[in-house]
Parts: sequence; structure tokens; C-alpha cells
Amino acid sequence: MARQILSRAVSRGNIASTRLIGGASNWMTLILVVSVCFWGCSQIGWAQLPPPGVIPPHEGGGFQRPGMVPQYPGPMRGNPLPGQRPGGQPQLPRLEASGTVEEVGPMGMVIVSPTGQKWQLLFDRECKLQLTGKAMPDVLRPGVVISFTAEIDKKTGQATEKVSAVTICTPDQQHLLGVFPEGTMAAMGEAADAGAGAAGVGGFPGSGFGSGLAPEGGAPPQQPGRQHSRRQVETGPPVERFEVCGRITGITKTGKITVAAPNHHFRAPIQFELAENPDISLELSGREAVPFIARGAKVTGKGVQIAPTAGRMSEITVELVEPLTLTQKREPRNGTHRTAERTPERLPGSLPGTPPGGAGAHKPDAAPASQEKPGPEGGAGNPPSDQEPPKKAAGIDLPPLNN
Repeated sequence: MARQILSRAVSRGNIASTRLIGGASNWMTLILVVSVCFWGCSQIGWAQLPPPGVIPPHEGGGFQRPGMVPQYPGPMRGNPLPGQRPGGQPQLPRLEASGTVEEVGPMGMVIVSPTGQKWQLLFDRECKLQLTGKAMPDVLRPGVVISFTAEIDKKTGQATEKVSAVTICTPDQQHLLGVFPEGTMAAMGEAADAGAGAAGVGGFPGSGFGSGLAPEGGAPPQQPGRQHSRRQVETGPPVERFEVCGRITGITKTGKITVAAPNHHFRAPIQFELAENPDISLELSGREAVPFIARGAKVTGKGVQIAPTAGRMSEITVELVEPLTLTQKREPRNGTHRTAERTPERLPGSLPGTPPGGAGAHKPDAAPASQEKPGPEGGAGNPPSDQEPPKKAAGIDLPPLNN
């Protein structure tokens, strides 16, 4: 039935013959298959590419942020050429600076090289700054961290002797904040450097796992936040030699210095007095050393050169030439010590052309030389005191008689 209908349509011209229809359908099928294959391959390729805005990963793995220099694997990621960075940017030349300090600021300093050229040295973000030298007693002020060794009474916290050596320092592994028996601060610093749970500030045990457990057959250690009882504090000798590292909290008019330092040896504040002509040294590091850098100090450092006469330093060592003092020296002004040599001013009544203070100047207490009257013997000047004329009696003065 279908063949009859199809043959009638072909005979009338309404539809093409079956041969033409079969050939066209084969071409359409082939084109459709090729299109589907091309679309599938393109989708697979796009799926393997990274998202838009992300640079392909480098050999180490992981994607880079947009804006970074791409790192490609293979020959393009070879060693950089001399004087260039891996990204192709020129590498900054190394710099080793030395000289004397001219000016100091919070971000850097200006030095004068041995040849007389001024250089500007900027502190890197992780700059290792070291300062050493000596200081005067006026540098000791509230807020300064100091370290000293003295015999201290455990009951009163007073030093039984005057301290002759003090170090102004920065709290670090060599200068731990706290009170330690003499000779144990260095061991505490090494233990704290070896592990976080070995030691802590003030010689207390660290906060690592097992730090609060009791040893076999013993009592649990004292926690840092707890105060020792008076009975525990008073055990041992009443006076013992300690190494103290703390912050100055006050200085009295009599020169007694109070230091705050965490400790578990005594509860009273630590107080001491300086000996005559004490030895005060500086051992500062980091940004805390910048306010103590004085003009004229010797500087050596390493870094990179960022300008013809400027560098960004990663290591700087400063050594003070003279003891540091915060008291400003008052220089005498010109003329303060020359008051006796000051030129006298011309007095009123002096003759024109006469030098100030010279002969002929007007003297109110002395009579002029031209008005001097001769004495009774023809001499100039007043008569002697033994030949003074008799005093006149009170009354009316009469004119002399004419002979």
C-alpha cells in the first residue's frame, strides 16, 4: 500500500525518486557523524585546560595567581642567565656596605662610606639588625629591658650589693625574661631553642604535651600562672645569687631601680642600686635597636643595590664608638665668655672724633681740665687738707674793704 502511494507521488512529480532520496540521506548521515565527532573532541580539549585567568602549573605543582610570571616546564624553565631572575627580570646586584652613621630613621639610615660618599640604607622587612656598644647611666629609664646578676634577698627582693654591670638587651633566647639561679639562664635558653615544651618565659615549663604531668614518684610541677606559697618561697638560703632579666618600672630619686620580671623564687619586686661608674653595655637586636643608634657609629651590612647610592639591607651590624648618652651637651654661645672684651659704647657728651672710652670723654664725676683753678701757691689742683681755709660763720657776707 505504501509503495503504491509513493509511486503515485513520484509519477505526479510531488516527490523525488527513491534513488535520489537514498543518496541524499547517506550524505547527511556522514556530515552529521563528522560534526558530532568534532564537537566531542573540542569539548574534551576544553575540559583539560585550566579555568580562565589561571596560569598553567609549573613543575612544583599547583596553579599560580594571575599576574605572576609564568613558569613553563621543559627547556623554558632552565637556570636563569647571569644577572637575571627566573622570570627574565634583571637581578639586583649584591651590596656590602660599610661606613659611619650620619642620620637614623625608622625605615633606614644614611651612612658615609670611607671614600666620603653618602649612601642611604633601607631596612628590609626581615632585616637582621644587631647593635653593640656602651652606654651611660642616664640611658636607664622606665620601659628599658635590662639584664644583671646580683645577690637578692628572697624575702624583700632587695639586692644586698650594688650592681656594677648591667646589660641593656632585647628579650631573645640569650636573654630570657625571668629570674634564674646564676649560671642557668644559658641552659634555659638552649632548652627553649631545642623545643617549645622544654622551657618558657621565666624558666617555667612550656605548654607542650606532657609538660604538666608529674614525674615518677614526685609531685606535679608548679604551673606558671600560680603563685608559690610563702612556705615554698622561703625554702633554701635566704640570700641567693640570681640572673635577672626584666623591664624597668621605676627609678627613685635616690637611684634605686625597680625591675619587673616573672619568677617563682620570691614574690616581692626586685630593687637594686647601681655602683659608682657602672659598666653598662648594649646588646640589642631588631627594631628595638634603632632608637639607640647614635651618630658616628660604625656600620657594616649586606643587601642589594636598588639605586646608585641606595641599598636594601638584609643584615646590618652597628657598633657604637662612644658611650651612648641621652643628655644633650650645651655648647656655649659666641660672646658669653667675652663680656670683659666687649667694646664700650660712646657715652653722651663725648667729643666728635674721640674714640669711645678715650681721652676727652665726658665724665660726670670729674670737672673739665680747663675749669681747674690754681691753688693759693699757684699750683693746679685743690689745696692740701691741712691748709684748708677756715669755715665762714653763719651770717651775711660783706664785700672786702678797699685800702
